[in-house]
Amino acid sequence: MKALDKKNLQTQKLVEGLYKLSKDNKKEVYAVVAKSLQSPTRKIAGVNLLKLQKSSHVVDGDIVVTPGKLLGVGTLDKKITIYANGFSESTKTKFKNVKLLSDLIKDNVDYKKIKIIK
Repeated sequence: MKALDKKNLQTQKLVEGLYKLSKDNKKEVYAVVAKSLQSPTRKIAGVNLLKLQKSSHVVDGDIVVTPGKLLGVGTLDKKITIYANGFSESTKTKFKNVKLLSDLIKDNVDYKKIKIIK
């Protein structure tokens, strides 16, 4: 794991927790999310609700993980759970099933349903 000198302590703990979860469960999906969080902040793009609505890869019942911020542009009618590193106020009002990435470690999610959207 590369050094995270410029990241805040909360992100460092999140990355370490994701790598540990990946190693313990032998599931690469958690390591991919951790690696995305290690990239520079300017390279982590935000994701709009409209992008998730239009995406054919995301179907009802999926768990969507985005290492960036979830933005409230557009509407989302799909019944999915979203884990994001942060989200805007408009996202909270438009879509209720949004959780922080730190909750991904605590929650017992089915890794087969996880879709990473960047």
